[in-house]
Amino acid sequence: MASTDKTSTDTAASPRTVRILVVGVSFAGLAVTKALCKELETLAASKSLDDILPDRVEIILLDSKKGLINTYAAARALVDPDFAAKTYASLDQLNLPSYDSSYSLLHSETWKSKFKLEIELLDGWCYALFETHATIRNWEGDEFDLKFDYCVFATGVKRRYPFSPRGFTKNSYMEEMYKTTTDISHAGSVCIITEMGIQGVEAAAMIKDRFPEKKVTLCYTADSVPYLPKLTKAYANARANSKIKSEDLDSSVKLFEQAARKQLLEMGVDLKSNVTIEMRKKDSQSTVNDDNDNDYHQEDVEEDEEYEEGSPSSPHLQKPTAIYDAEGNRIDADMYLWCTKKLPNVSALRKSKLSHCVSPITSEIIVNEEARVSPYKTIFSLGECSTLDRVIERHSVYNIWPASITLSGKVICGRLVATNIIKSILGFPLLTVSDFDRLVEPADLENGMVYVSQNEQGEDINLLNRFIIALGSKRCVSLEISVGEVRVNDEEDLKTINDFKTGLLSRLLGIDFDLLHENDDNNDAAADDDSKYDETDELAREMEKL
Repeated sequence: MASTDKTSTDTAASPRTVRILVVGVSFAGLAVTKALCKELETLAASKSLDDILPDRVEIILLDSKKGLINTYAAARALVDPDFAAKTYASLDQLNLPSYDSSYSLLHSETWKSKFKLEIELLDGWCYALFETHATIRNWEGDEFDLKFDYCVFATGVKRRYPFSPRGFTKNSYMEEMYKTTTDISHAGSVCIITEMGIQGVEAAAMIKDRFPEKKVTLCYTADSVPYLPKLTKAYANARANSKIKSEDLDSSVKLFEQAARKQLLEMGVDLKSNVTIEMRKKDSQSTVNDDNDNDYHQEDVEEDEEYEEGSPSSPHLQKPTAIYDAEGNRIDADMYLWCTKKLPNVSALRKSKLSHCVSPITSEIIVNEEARVSPYKTIFSLGECSTLDRVIERHSVYNIWPASITLSGKVICGRLVATNIIKSILGFPLLTVSDFDRLVEPADLENGMVYVSQNEQGEDINLLNRFIIALGSKRCVSLEISVGEVRVNDEEDLKTINDFKTGLLSRLLGIDFDLLHENDDNNDAAADDDSKYDETDELAREMEKL
């Protein structure tokens, strides 16, 4: 990107222009952007609001990547670079509304529409966030202030490489994935360290499926493998708020976890729970387990420094001093992959007067029921970097909880933020998380995003539907929440997880992934072609092409 003219961006927008800055263009940020475009297009078609509509709306999308990665497919991308390439969407594949290309003051890609809307894609990151402006840095070393009328902060969380690849461009992303696959293929044994959730489980299963001769160990700091506390709670809440009678709300979740464990053991994955991890940090020895799981988290560093740590030249991060199982036996491996929870990307607030908006306990951005960062009326936040999930739970809105980690939850929350920005512009009362049902669209049911049930008062409510863990290419375990049914290796479920939500992303957010242009036969052939990634020289040739 060319050098930015600071004087062009540090002047406030004209009185009849509204500038909206969206920081982070992944699922949550893109959901807000798409919802904003749809709302503004609807408003533009209505003549009744012409007097209060602004002359122009600028939406500035800020991200360090020149595309979007389907992070739900991270487990398969580790061992299947060809699949990874087809689940990386470049900017022109995001299918923003059809605008005429032009050159903006920010020297970024720009589209202009006939209904008073301009979208700009800015390459860089938010160094510091203030009440009315953001300090922006780009990879050419430029730094400038950008004023805004509204800001949406959706930066997500820091994860350890390679589960959070740099992926600045598609080529650099492919280099990372080929490097990771090569390293895994060379390692005699691989140890995946995780705390909770399914990504570590899916990674262990994918590695074992692709390289069955390898010793793969899945280490949990919790007392069960897998450990899915949010699923247990969400499922219990969904059942409690519907007419489905159940004396033991979590029994189906336990059956689900047991089925997943059985499948992993049949694949030959070694499962270890209640592991103790010793790490050397700052010249001192520290021991971590499930009661003290923050000791080995990466420090909250600046964006550019973090990328240096997670570079392709060292894909598996710090090697632990030692890992011990519950019986005190040492666990050794040639390669360690850390699939552990990370701190939210909130350093931009900590560098400004907005640091008090960051929770001292969880490091999440504190938001209210309108998704606004209190007490600021023009700054919104959603996704894993915010406390919106906690707000949803506090208000007993269980029909999309947990919203921060589910795609459907992010889409609904994106609609909430977009709607509230428009209502704020027009001077109308804002919606709250209790109004989520008003944001569900008929197409959501067709897309398999939600299902309709009823509460005790006989009112329709919308609940999340199905939870699936992919265990390699031919195994999976699913839980149908509406009926409490656990299915193992179901044919329909295997078709569903084959693309790791790539198709669902396309339907809900309109992303044109390359994977969607292949027919099913080609997909099956690529998935079964074991020889494609077992040969190191083949990987080297592909690297040379890049």
